[in-house]
Amino acid sequence: TRFENGVLDELRSSSWTPLNNNQFVKPNNAKIFPKWLDAEERSVICKNTKSFSLHLILPTLFEKTDRLEVLFGKLGTSEVTPRELSEILTNIDNAQNIPISLLGKIFVYCYRAMGVDERAVRKFFVPLTNGYLTIADTTADTELHKDFISVLKSPLNAKEAENLAI
Repeated sequence: TRFENGVLDELRSSSWTPLNNNQFVKPNNAKIFPKWLDAEERSVICKNTKSFSLHLILPTLFEKTDRLEVLFGKLGTSEVTPRELSEILTNIDNAQNIPISLLGKIFVYCYRAMGVDERAVRKFFVPLTNGYLTIADTTADTELHKDFISVLKSPLNAKEAENLAI
């Protein structure tokens, strides 16, 4: 309808979208998390990766309803890309601040999306029994954290797991 289109046009052209850094921008200058991250996981990422979450819409906005994502999609807001999300995995401070189970979930998503770009994947930090290393620095003797391995094993198929040598 004309009324609905008029409202959507007004929403698109106004800086009303609250970001995680307390600024307001037009919806097409903001980002939303992919749908596979639940509200709690989104909140954890925003709290623990300050530089990563500057352009993200305030996560508390989505706690009341998931339907807002549909509206933001109509207004030109884009999802965080796998490459952008991989910044969590390639920054040691970010990787250390994210719970291992969530880190594993992000790893699987980014690995699947970027697996063809082996150089990028080799820069991902993974949790060990004691500390973190990039995949490039791991060896056959490296002991990955058991919780990380268990998170990876369920969604990865045999070929993906073999390629990662886990």
